Amino acid sequence: MELIPESNQKEIITKGNAVLSSSKNSKINGFKSFFKEYISFSHSCQYYLSPHFDIYIYQLENKEAIQVFLQSASCKWLLFYLDTGNIQLINLNDKNFELLEKSSFFASMQVVGNAIKMTIGKGQYSFVCCKLKSGSESILIHYYTTLLNNVDENPILIDSLDSKSQREWEKIFEPIDLVELLPSKLNSLVQLILSNFCFIHKSRKLFSSQTESDLIAQKIHSIKNLIDCYPFKRHTLYGLSTKFNLGIRIIKLHFKQLFNKSVFQYCIEKRIEYAIYLLENHLDYSIKKVALICGFRKTQHFIRQFQQKFGLSPGQYRNKILIKR
Repeated sequence: MELIPESNQKEIITKGNAVLSSSKNSKINGFKSFFKEYISFSHSCQYYLSPHFDIYIYQLENKEAIQVFLQSASCKWLLFYLDTGNIQLINLNDKNFELLEKSSFFASMQVVGNAIKMTIGKGQYSFVCCKLKSGSESILIHYYTTLLNNVDENPILIDSLDSKSQREWEKIFEPIDLVELLPSKLNSLVQLILSNFCFIHKSRKLFSSQTESDLIAQKIHSIKNLIDCYPFKRHTLYGLSTKFNLGIRIIKLHFKQLFNKSVFQYCIEKRIEYAIYLLENHLDYSIKKVALICGFRKTQHFIRQFQQKFGLSPGQYRNKILIKR
């Protein structure tokens, strides 16, 4: 997938094979890379090519709002994940939509090689393009017919992916070890990401159809999706009320009815889930650091909530993991 700027932004100042210096991602072993700097923006790309799919990891630094095109002569299906920033406007298959941070879409290209036009604001952005080739057709038809059959919903958009789905994408651009980058592992990972995408799409569509005439229920579900997406953020009832234009009492009542727990309880539950992931996969993190990352202002509050859930302190839980290993 080549990123092509509009004609008035095409003048290249520098180019090479580096990665943006401000990028949170270091150079990935096994991926090729290049860097280009234009008058109004610069970008780096790390990419991996295989018989069934290609992966492109783009990072942009924009001095001003820009318009760019994503294009590939052989792209038949595209799975796209926006890690950082909000893309103001994407034009794809004659449809316009906004893409929020931590969101994803799947598109069946109506005309192979069609360009995707994006309007992107000033700032830093990172996104992953997974270009599925004709060799993937048998896998898509066998496992993911729901994606291919949605001709009226193309592209298929999922806003605010839950933190677990985000971590699957992160294994591509922030691999924990080199084993994850073996071709067989990457192939399995792409299939897992597709499978998760299908599951989330079907479950959200089912809920939407069941609550089509209930705007409040849909907004409450969007609140849940937001908490799932950012479990480490501080979600106050006042802030949620303002963001979703719902009264605090309505949020409290309907959230409890739909999910059998309060907003506060659900936030704590998701933070603890996130903490388990960090305790198991980042053994160098102190308990205090885990607490802060997960949104707990006080370590003792985190320890108390963790013990209520598991009957163990976070330290004891980690020790059990270490013994098993």
